[in-house]
Amino acid sequence: MPLEDLQPGEMQLIAATWNFRARAERSARLRFTRLAETLSEEGVPEQILTMAHTAIEDETRHIKLCDTLAESFGWDRPIGPPTPHGAIGPTDGAPGDRLLFEMVAFCCVTETINAAMLLEVRRIVEEPQIRETVQAILKDEVNHSKLGWAYLQHARNQGRGSFLPKWLPKMFYGAGVEEIYAEDNGSREAPHLAAYGELSFGRRTGIFRASMRDIVLPGLETMGVETMHGRQWLSEYEPTLATPTS
Repeated sequence: MPLEDLQPGEMQLIAATWNFRARAERSARLRFTRLAETLSEEGVPEQILTMAHTAIEDETRHIKLCDTLAESFGWDRPIGPPTPHGAIGPTDGAPGDRLLFEMVAFCCVTETINAAMLLEVRRIVEEPQIRETVQAILKDEVNHSKLGWAYLQHARNQGRGSFLPKWLPKMFYGAGVEEIYAEDNGSREAPHLAAYGELSFGRRTGIFRASMRDIVLPGLETMGVETMHGRQWLSEYEPTLATPTS
């Protein structure tokens, strides 16, 4: 089926999507650079450290891909700054708790959701350049998620991570929900925009819930992390966000 022609505002919307993703990739590169240094100082297994350094290389490549795609759809404004990328997590716990929190929050949670979003984009997209870009990024995002799970397993093997359960709601809320549930005046609801990889409100929020329910929570439980607080947040607080735009 031929792609439907885009209106100027729709071109701008797609350009903005990929500019935002480029900003997020810049943030991820900075975060992985810092995390790799901290992991090295901690003396983690070589496999984990290699995965972290590979992630830095991946993000460098992703930035160029996203910038190119944004420009292809007409982005001509200055390059936006990276999204927030500072250290996160508890500051008053045991040594290493903050690193563990960030590895779980960013890799196990956020990168898992990112991979699920891109998987859905790949499923629905028809525009060739967007499809190629998503395909090039998707496998790396899955590997970044695996980095987090590998580090969590390493920490659990050392008997660490007992503090994690009470922090799960904070992790979950920080996993990009502001963007996932952002009001956009219904601009991404037009059916033909799916062919350009734009995710509607229903698709975005559905992927978020499915990722948490089917991947993140079971994964944490497999690692021996109690998820009661996280499940409570999903059942009670998340629905208050899920009001689609009109």
